[in-house]
Amino acid sequence: MVGPNLTKLRNLLRTSPISRYALISSAVQLVVQLGLESVVALHHMDAMDGIKSTPKLALWYNVGKAVGVYHYIYMIATVLQFYLTYNSVVSQNSIDLVALNIINLGLFGYSIMQYVQTQSLFANTNEDMKRIMPDAPPLSVSLGMFLPAMAASLLFLVGTAWLSYHLHREYGWAIYKRIGADIGLRRQMMHYFFLMMLLKIGVFFYATFSLQFLVIGIQLTTGDTVGIAVHLAVSVVMIFVLVILCTRGTRTESSGLMYAFMVGTVGCIAYLAYKLYQCSTELRFAAVKRSMTFSIVLCLLVAVVTLINSWLCFRSFGTGLIHYIGPNRHQTAANAAQRLESRFSLDGMTEPRTPNATHDPFLLQQIAPTSKPAPSPGTGGFAPLAAPQMGVPGAMPPSPGSGPGPARGY
Repeated sequence: MVGPNLTKLRNLLRTSPISRYALISSAVQLVVQLGLESVVALHHMDAMDGIKSTPKLALWYNVGKAVGVYHYIYMIATVLQFYLTYNSVVSQNSIDLVALNIINLGLFGYSIMQYVQTQSLFANTNEDMKRIMPDAPPLSVSLGMFLPAMAASLLFLVGTAWLSYHLHREYGWAIYKRIGADIGLRRQMMHYFFLMMLLKIGVFFYATFSLQFLVIGIQLTTGDTVGIAVHLAVSVVMIFVLVILCTRGTRTESSGLMYAFMVGTVGCIAYLAYKLYQCSTELRFAAVKRSMTFSIVLCLLVAVVTLINSWLCFRSFGTGLIHYIGPNRHQTAANAAQRLESRFSLDGMTEPRTPNATHDPFLLQQIAPTSKPAPSPGTGGFAPLAAPQMGVPGAMPPSPGSGPGPARGY
């Protein structure tokens, strides 16, 4: 699939200026935000290293190291926005644009939150430093260090929203047009792509929560190896196993895989609810209670919505959607194109086919050969000529009296 995607991408970059601008903007955003966030992260870690040698400030040092993980999460999110942009452009999928703008909104929000969080951490550390080391210089937060990241995040947020609007208009929901006028199938296709988007967002949200929990568990607690091991096992199931079950289950319409996915999702919701209870009641999470609670609540919301949408997709099994998303969708289009060639030769039509007509599964299905009409009495054993169809080039109108009945296709 990499080869066809690259070929399609090259064609889009030549023919679609808005797609080209979107990819360039996303690449620039990746470089700029990685650079700015690296500066903020280094500033934070340098400040924490200044209190590393003071045993009485070990708690705040560990908290500072744990908070530093959010900078790496921010960097991962910048990489994710580039992937979503690329995937949306190649697949012409408007739903990926929704996920892209959610990620960019989160990047802007965290660019502000990290300043507030660092300010609060340094203030609490300075209070203890006054009692322990009255002559030590206090930790200071420079707003100028964070402002470039805030401004860049806001600029790219607005720019991405503008590009997304124009990309959406250019796509014209092309992925749904292949299904034609069947409203039911179009709705099912929307559920499928929405589910795929939720999986991407869910993996990112849970990966960030898992990273936070592991770092905090290592930095702020000792002896909780069992809890860390259980968390690692659940993380592997949520990030890898459930995604494979859902993706494979929907594309092959496997009831067993979908049942396993939904049961696993319910179990993970229960696990996240337990972690939310721990975060609210245990003192070891007091310093990072707000950020941890926010991450867990986000994971819970995405998990619940994913569970509901997976059930909607499961109910669509057996209605024909597999022909458009299943593993044999490309072969189906090729077979339809072959049938189309046979029909052209049998009907004696010499007009060239358009490229879009030979690659559109729905259109190929619509114009695939059908059974010939039975001979009518009084026509000498020959079937009457079919009336011309709308939009078929080269079709000649029937001669007067060649066949009864109104023209079909109007």
